[in-house]
Amino acid sequence: MKYEQVNDIDFIHFVVEIPENGYYWAEELGHRVLLDPPTKREGEIKAPFLLSVETQNHFIKQPLQPQHDKDEPLFIKFAQLDETKDAFLFFSNNFGPLLRPSHKLNYNYFKKEHCDIKATVLLWNLIKMSNNGKNPTEAQQSLNILKKLFLWDNNKLYFTIPTTLEAIYEESHYFKVDSIIIRNDAWLHAWQWALTRYNQIDNSSYTIPIRGIIFEREESHHQDTKFIKQTDPNDTILIAQYVLSRIINAKIFVYPVTPSLLFENKHKYRQTLYPSSLLSAMWMQLLQAFTGERKYRQCDLCHKWADVTDGRENWNRHTSCASTARSKKFRKNKKEGE
Repeated sequence: MKYEQVNDIDFIHFVVEIPENGYYWAEELGHRVLLDPPTKREGEIKAPFLLSVETQNHFIKQPLQPQHDKDEPLFIKFAQLDETKDAFLFFSNNFGPLLRPSHKLNYNYFKKEHCDIKATVLLWNLIKMSNNGKNPTEAQQSLNILKKLFLWDNNKLYFTIPTTLEAIYEESHYFKVDSIIIRNDAWLHAWQWALTRYNQIDNSSYTIPIRGIIFEREESHHQDTKFIKQTDPNDTILIAQYVLSRIINAKIFVYPVTPSLLFENKHKYRQTLYPSSLLSAMWMQLLQAFTGERKYRQCDLCHKWADVTDGRENWNRHTSCASTARSKKFRKNKKEGE
């Protein structure tokens, strides 16, 4: 028997089961047992809960496989959701549960995970545009935002997060007001805490940024020390990349991929890595976007994201968008010539 070992993430065979009658929000669990990932903090296990309509029939779906040329990657779809129960319900009914069906998740859990991915996608895109902006102006604007988000000061690396993700694009003075300083040795907990604070702070008059310490030179673990020794404090893009890698690593630790044997034929098995859940799959998509293993770009015409890993090097628009643009141009020229 032949045995092939690879490090590929098996997105092709990743499937989810969706109840035939879908999911719904419930104020009580009834006889069901709450198996939400462990959390003791008050408010994180309150209703409503996402439950499935009990049935023996399920749909089998491959949520990571694009259905058409303008179908965006799943992690982008999740990041772009509105933070509403209807939006999370629509996502679950179309792409499956975030975790295994045995986990009964509540609305707060969805909001937290959505906020984490949304913020991480935003950071990834800012780094991407800073390195490869469509023009120098766009690249410089993205770099300026990163300089607002990350700051070396007195041998400490700080992150600063406004109370809304959209606020970082505003030309405002919000970084000049007093910040809420998070003193927490575990910087990632501070980061996540800050993200979950968006809807709890009254920012009707002005925006209060939330600041936390990622690490200090004197108190860093091995990876941070190695990074510090090789990094210029003024290299904002490298600092942002390192922070992004730490976020992705931490989430992959919680939502891992697992080694698995895939049957090829009666003479051959292949070892691969299989996402343990839908959240695991989306964070692995982000990991591959970070490393460049998968390449994503926005269409110049419709601005939707596409996986262009196997496409042309100069890809800049969907085939359908290009066809529509040519048709419009032809009709316009024909009308002007009449």
